[in-house]
Amino acid sequence: MLIMVCKRPGRDAKISLLLRLVVLLRAGAHEYVQTPKECTEEISLKGKNGSFTSPGGYQGYPNNTVCRWSITATYDAEIRITFHDFDLEWSKTCILYDYVTVSEKCLSSKTWSSNLGSGDNVDGFCGKMTTFNVTASCGKVLIEFKSDDSITGKGFNATYEVIPHPKKPEIVSFCPAGTSTCSSRKVFTEYEDGNIPCQVAGSVDMQTWSYLGSDPENLNGSFDGLRMFTDEEGGLFIKNLKRSDTGFYKCYVENSLGNHSAVVYLHVKEKCNCPKKIFANWYNIPPYIKYNGPGQNPTGLFPHFLPQLFSHCCGNCSEGDGPSEIIYDVKFQENLVAIKDISNLESVDTITFPISGNKDNPSYKNEFKFLPLISSPGVAFIVVEEPPGTSAKAVFDSVVSGWPVLVLTILMALLSGIVMWALDTRYNPEEFPRSFIKGSGEGFWWAFVTMTTVGYGDRSPRGFLARIFAIVWVLVGLVITSIFTGVVTTSLTAITLSTDVKLYGAKVGFSQISSTYFPKAWIWIFPRTEGNFDALPKKTVLQRLQPNFGIDDVIVAAVANSTEYKLGLSKNAILKEFNDLESIVEPLKNREDNLKGVLVDTYVAGEMSEFSSDELRVNKIIDHNSYYGVVFGKGELTKIPIQECFTDYVLSHQAEIFEIVKKGTKPMSEPDGNAALERSSGLFDATTPLFQRSMYTCVGLLLFFATCGIIWDYGYMRYWKKKAEKGTNIY
Repeated sequence: MLIMVCKRPGRDAKISLLLRLVVLLRAGAHEYVQTPKECTEEISLKGKNGSFTSPGGYQGYPNNTVCRWSITATYDAEIRITFHDFDLEWSKTCILYDYVTVSEKCLSSKTWSSNLGSGDNVDGFCGKMTTFNVTASCGKVLIEFKSDDSITGKGFNATYEVIPHPKKPEIVSFCPAGTSTCSSRKVFTEYEDGNIPCQVAGSVDMQTWSYLGSDPENLNGSFDGLRMFTDEEGGLFIKNLKRSDTGFYKCYVENSLGNHSAVVYLHVKEKCNCPKKIFANWYNIPPYIKYNGPGQNPTGLFPHFLPQLFSHCCGNCSEGDGPSEIIYDVKFQENLVAIKDISNLESVDTITFPISGNKDNPSYKNEFKFLPLISSPGVAFIVVEEPPGTSAKAVFDSVVSGWPVLVLTILMALLSGIVMWALDTRYNPEEFPRSFIKGSGEGFWWAFVTMTTVGYGDRSPRGFLARIFAIVWVLVGLVITSIFTGVVTTSLTAITLSTDVKLYGAKVGFSQISSTYFPKAWIWIFPRTEGNFDALPKKTVLQRLQPNFGIDDVIVAAVANSTEYKLGLSKNAILKEFNDLESIVEPLKNREDNLKGVLVDTYVAGEMSEFSSDELRVNKIIDHNSYYGVVFGKGELTKIPIQECFTDYVLSHQAEIFEIVKKGTKPMSEPDGNAALERSSGLFDATTPLFQRSMYTCVGLLLFFATCGIIWDYGYMRYWKKKAEKGTNIY
């Protein structure tokens, strides 16, 4: 191998150390560890030989650093550590500044020994040295490096070698080195690769494995060389395990001093189609799934059907881990936003439900597998009824708002009265006196009653021109009266029929502004703020997104990031988002923030008694094609065969799913269209404050005037009547 090196001033030593590492690796070191500068935990060095560096490698070690490396032999052996190109800050005792210590621990000892050095290096190793060895006679070694806060050196590179003591080999364990408890029975799953270590005390010249079948005393063992072989550490490696690989295996070792063998049992269990534990990532949303309290499994449509689905496709797996079970109490979430968090969706062996999706799209967010189960009948638009007396107040306001027509009517009647007086006072001075004030007053009276009731007959024109004008005025009066009546009638009709609350054409508003729920395409409205979108003032966002947004607009509530929420956005509605449905009911009933209605799944609305209140009514049911289903996280459940089984089972059990839905839901019907009739009959509702105040006022005035009249009759009038009678008697 040709290595070309470009030297630079001041870097020759580092390049030399790097080349030394390359040569050592080429020499056959099994493990190489370049220690990082930030050495936060003890590094375990494995294998019979290898190499490692000081923190930072050939780049040099940093100040104020402590690093430890440990080597543990699997049998009685000595461990030889060789340091190369050793360069640490020098001190006389090698314990004050930068230094390295090497300690050992024998089997009978509970503590580490002092540094394995002598002479000037009795306390540690420091300064500059080319190459030196440190040998530990026990099977456990700890190398510790420390640096202070001042001068540093280039560090070191070290190699190690485990040298077994010459003795007869003895198999001591079928587990990895350092395992505290070890069983002679190994369990693996079919189709995976298996490895069984064979730890030997003493040197080994030859090591073999053989398969004994079900008889540990079998002398005619076999070995499948295509799938079974001995690894570098002497362990047995079996590729693509089969159920037939179950049985006893013998490890045989020997050297010049003797031999030894031991038997281990391997059980290859059935590979189950599904994991033993399937974790449900869910939230409370009856009737799909209902929380029943701590320690209780939830109920609902999904918990009713999912066990059947997994039982069919996963099977009993009696020769493996057993039937799969759904765990509900680990990933129970507070709301829809929480279960849609990416960390929950992608969790291994996790199913997330209920999630709304498309029946014809087997994926969710183009990343996760989606299984549609239950068809949603639509979205209910539930609105809050107007406060009592609203209709009556609206009628009163509409009548009052017609005052311009009333004023115009009176002015025209005054004008008509003057004209009639001028035309008829010559021919009819008795009814229209010659005096302008008296005559025009009588004319006004005639004009007003003629306009409204075609006259009382107490005043009638006599002259020819006056009668012609009377005909014209009667026709004009009919039109004016009809206009005023039409204004009031139109208001009544509009109030009566205005029971339908529109979603279309409204502007969009939000109570919790967040980039999580805004399409990325909208972020351009706020340049240079995408990374801090949530910090924008709510008012600013609303003004930029909807310049015409007004506080008097009708606002609709919906659960954040739900299907209903997205439907409202598609209808261009003013939306206020909530974390869950329970938190919507009271603000809706109290009409907080101009809340007018809520968008909610029809099945959910039928299940929640809060939406059956007299204060709320179903305005309409919006047809929205969506399916509620299950999203699968990472793991075995996403593999094609099991997904195909899930899909086939759902398609073949549609009738059963419909029956489960029928029994587990409460129907919610389309509004019957009588809201207008109810509203018209409630214009003068006796329970409204306006009606009650009007009634009490009229009754009070009636009683007051009746009392005054009685007092007048039996008091004042009787007194004067008696006085008059006495005066008559005198005369």
